[in-house]
Amino acid sequence: MDRFPLAEPGVPTLVSCIVPAYNAERWLGDALDSVFAQTYAPIETIVVDDGSTDGTAGVLATFGERIVGLRQPNAGPAAALNRGLLASHGEYITFLDADDLWPPRKIEIQMARFLAVPELAACYGLVQNFWDDSVKIEAEALRGHRILDPLPGLVTGTLLARRSTFGRLGPFVDQRHAYALDWALRLRHEGLPHEVLDEVLLLRRYHEWNMSRDGGPRSREQVLDLLKRNLDARRGG
Repeated sequence: MDRFPLAEPGVPTLVSCIVPAYNAERWLGDALDSVFAQTYAPIETIVVDDGSTDGTAGVLATFGERIVGLRQPNAGPAAALNRGLLASHGEYITFLDADDLWPPRKIEIQMARFLAVPELAACYGLVQNFWDDSVKIEAEALRGHRILDPLPGLVTGTLLARRSTFGRLGPFVDQRHAYALDWALRLRHEGLPHEVLDEVLLLRRYHEWNMSRDGGPRSREQVLDLLKRNLDARRGG
């Protein structure tokens, strides 16, 4: 049985947006507002509360039936994304971290590309970083640095993929770091057509509580291990 079955024939093309949220009460409302502000419809919005201990549940309650709310014990972002995948119904799947934002035409731009290139399995886009007040000094210190410019992003926040692509590649690996890179490398290894569009499709917020700030050596280890395994696979051993 396909873990990610297609939507029923005749139903308008539905995009499922999965939002993993852990202690995200500060930004979750803004993130969801950016989903509801999309110029494309219909979008199914699924929020997976990954065991939050702050006011995340209260923020979700204010959106009522506009969202599908799920909750699980804290297991990390990859597990939350996979939980949302299994609950989704869309023919296309996309993701947004609870502290980030989408430009209004994010889904419209990508869906237009899928129509133009029917064989496309997935597409990504550019990421524009921004800094909130808790780390504003960093943005000032980085003035003139390339990180302030739009950059290609093989991250879940820019990804839009066909449901059938997840059916072929499977879900995200269950680890707290490098799960998005792992999936992108599997996409490449399988030779599935994909693109990085020259459009800003994600506004990524830097703040004092980013997971990448406390990943430390473990985060680097997972990325290096992943790259080594991918290189070994390409060499045939």
